[in-house]
Amino acid sequence: MIGVKRKDLPLLVDLIGANQRMRNTFAMVFDGPAKGVCKLADAGKADVVVVDADHIGAREEWDVYRRKHPHCAAIAITAGGVTLPGIDAVIAKPLKVEVFIEAIKRLAAQPREEGKPAAAPVEEKPSPRAPAPEATITEVRPQGQAPEGETRQLPSLRLTTEKDEAGKGAPSPVAPKDYSDVCGKAADIDCEDEHQVASVQLPVQRYLLEKLMQAAAESERLNRPVAVALKGNPLAVFFNEPKQAGSRLSDELLQRLCKTTYPAEALEMREVGAAAPEHEGLALIGHDAVLWKVAAWTYRGRLPEELHPGKRVYLRHWPNLTRLLELPDALRIAAVMVDQPIAMARVAEALQIPQRHVFAFCGCAHAIGLLGQAKRAADHVFEQPVAPAEPVVERRRLGQIMRYLKGLVTR
Repeated sequence: MIGVKRKDLPLLVDLIGANQRMRNTFAMVFDGPAKGVCKLADAGKADVVVVDADHIGAREEWDVYRRKHPHCAAIAITAGGVTLPGIDAVIAKPLKVEVFIEAIKRLAAQPREEGKPAAAPVEEKPSPRAPAPEATITEVRPQGQAPEGETRQLPSLRLTTEKDEAGKGAPSPVAPKDYSDVCGKAADIDCEDEHQVASVQLPVQRYLLEKLMQAAAESERLNRPVAVALKGNPLAVFFNEPKQAGSRLSDELLQRLCKTTYPAEALEMREVGAAAPEHEGLALIGHDAVLWKVAAWTYRGRLPEELHPGKRVYLRHWPNLTRLLELPDALRIAAVMVDQPIAMARVAEALQIPQRHVFAFCGCAHAIGLLGQAKRAADHVFEQPVAPAEPVVERRRLGQIMRYLKGLVTR
């Protein structure tokens, strides 16, 4: 047995996948709530290493570190269920400081056997609908060795692919569906390369999508029908109560119009009356359904220019996918993104799918206001303290006293 057991404090903690801002955040925690318990250490001198599994390139950095220091205890912190091999414990973001410190102290006190890695691979699958659980420590043991009554390892996010089935001799009876109209055919990119990132970002100015999004917002603001026309020809009408929209155009024609840019004066938006001729013969569907499919046909596997594939995003709520244009892997993508923020590139990596599938989904979710952007990574590492409730009764009494005193002065 090689002992890494330490009773002397502070414990030495190293970070993997953390930029300077995040290191500063950990340093402040170690100097504040965890003072005297932990402090940051240089590489190779740590009792415990903390891996930010959501960081782009964290897996590669962790593989190199693990080969050099196989006996160092390891904790993975993640907001999106990212899996890494050789991890002793997994803690969900945002971290509770007391839980995080307890995990470090416990792992630092555990001896490691010579020649054996720190632990078995971590495998998790996030729940698509359940609320985010309380931050807990999940100790990972080799398969089949968990004591009775403890939660067993869950299957990973990776599903069996057609290639796997072909290796077993199982033929694929149905040809894969062609989603190039909504996802394009672009290859994956390096999210650290800004030139490649720019190649998948599409400004929508002068596209039909931008004018339809404006019309939907204007209809809600005015609580009146708003129509969009191309060179005087009506394309769509948006209503607010209920939130529905209609168009006389076929999906084939609308799809062609989505791929074209127009001069600013060609597309116009105007209010229409309740009995306007634009209303006649319209087949109405929800605002979200119209904007979703127009966004899919416009972006075709690209992203709005304000979204970066390496930055973390999240879904504000579960989408009603049965009423929306079908996108590849939409259900699986939503399941990963609905609980906590995660980078789009990480979603593709976790689900073993092309990045363009995730980009297509996020572009559509952004168009209907379903996608939110996370703040700085450091803002989501530790749980923010809850502000105490304001003393409403005391404030009211103070206001009464002030009004009484003002009355005395003015008499």
